Amino acid sequence: MTKLTTAAKAGTAAAYNAVPGLTPVLRAAAVRANKLSYLKGAQLVFFVAVGFGAIACIAALFTVSIDRRKYTKSTMAVLENENRKISDKEEGLAA
Repeated sequence: MTKLTTAAKAGTAAAYNAVPGLTPVLRAAAVRANKLSYLKGAQLVFFVAVGFGAIACIAALFTVSIDRRKYTKSTMAVLENENRKISDKEEGLAA
């Protein structure tokens, strides 16, 4: 049984031929089971991704936009000054 499992993981004709006592019917069943397991795994990943995507879209509907009045030149200047301070600190650490 372990040789059949190893052959199924490899998925090659040579691997299946190396399994002693493997009949064509068992080989076909093992190949089909291997394909179905990959299919079910891909379906699971797809549905999980769809679920997270839907949750993200719903969460995006409830986000609050920043008031446009807060975007002023003085605000931008503060942000630029903060950015410079951070980059200066990083350069000081790198040196």
